[in-house]
Amino acid sequence: MEKRTQDYTKEILEVIRSNISPAVLSKRLQDFHENDLAEVLRELSTAERSRLYRILESGMLADVFEYLEEEETVQYLEEMDVKKAAAILSKMETDALADVLKQIDKEKRKLLIQLLDEQVRKDIEMIRSFDE
Repeated sequence: MEKRTQDYTKEILEVIRSNISPAVLSKRLQDFHENDLAEVLRELSTAERSRLYRILESGMLADVFEYLEEEETVQYLEEMDVKKAAAILSKMETDALADVLKQIDKEKRKLLIQLLDEQVRKDIEMIRSFDE
């Protein structure tokens, strides 16, 4: 028996591209799985993604980003304010965060690590010590 999965791409795109308020948009997007939202990010323009970065909470964006390849996550993090990027990274699983940080250029990586939540920064520094 073939497993059927529903493709929510069209529905999510309609919600994002509608003229609903940011609060309503955020609430509506919470109804979708993070993997479905990750798939849709690829279909959006930079301006549309930027709107989502402003509207969605860092924790939700972190969950979405964990379904992306590290290179995609880095690309999307480059599109946003460094403080928002650090807030998202602080909410990611430590192993995924470490993998993403390895893809970011050294100067920006140092800045992002400085901006991470204290406990997350300690965890990352411990992981990095094993890599050396």
